[in-house]
Amino acid sequence: MTVAVPGLVRPRDVDEAVAVLADGAARPVAGATALLVDVARGAGAPSRLVDLTTLDELTALDPAAGSGLGSRRVGAAVSLARLVRSGGALGTAAAQIASHPVRLRATVGGNIVAPGWPHDLRTVLWALGATLEVAGPAARRRVAVSLDPRTLAPQEVLVALHVPSTPATVVAGGGVTAGRPALQVVVSRSTGRAAVGTSGWRRPLPATGTAAAAGTDIGAVLGDELVGLGVPRLVAHDLADRSARPAA
Repeated sequence: MTVAVPGLVRPRDVDEAVAVLADGAARPVAGATALLVDVARGAGAPSRLVDLTTLDELTALDPAAGSGLGSRRVGAAVSLARLVRSGGALGTAAAQIASHPVRLRATVGGNIVAPGWPHDLRTVLWALGATLEVAGPAARRRVAVSLDPRTLAPQEVLVALHVPSTPATVVAGGGVTAGRPALQVVVSRSTGRAAVGTSGWRRPLPATGTAAAAGTDIGAVLGDELVGLGVPRLVAHDLADRSARPAA
């Protein structure tokens, strides 16, 4: 039996979700982690919520890289915990976000587009050359992930991520122990981009992309760029050396 909840809309498909959001009075919701904190801070609850967790398009998750697919599709309503379990470079990076109880509820889409919140995955997705599939009143569109969080219009819905299945290297180090790394570096050999970060803090490493475009090995500049961010030299060059090796 379906239980009706006042103010909660469960759309039949993405087009209906977009139509409900068109008047600007409703807010899309999946994990609701950002919404709950916003309300606790006094922002007030919206009059209507659009539940995205029942839409197959938003909850589907392709296998990790190595499946033979040209790209991996990750629905926007997939939880971070599920993404971690799925493996791959993106899953490894997601394991550093927040705590396990938060990852059980927080979704990929919310992490990328929720206003006023750290977009931990955005820098990693940029490094991997991912694109976003977005649905709006006019049409669907695909847009490359940039470092600017202002990607969606108010009436648009993030449907999915498309992440190239090309190899990427993820290394970690600099912590008190090997099991508690302070930093994580993600390097995509296909895009020539890299990102460094830890939970709640991530930075692009643009010099690696410049080096790749000039035909220079990424590893030759990655260490110096990390040192420039304040990473101890021994840690920086260890991470750079391991990042420069081919992905397993």
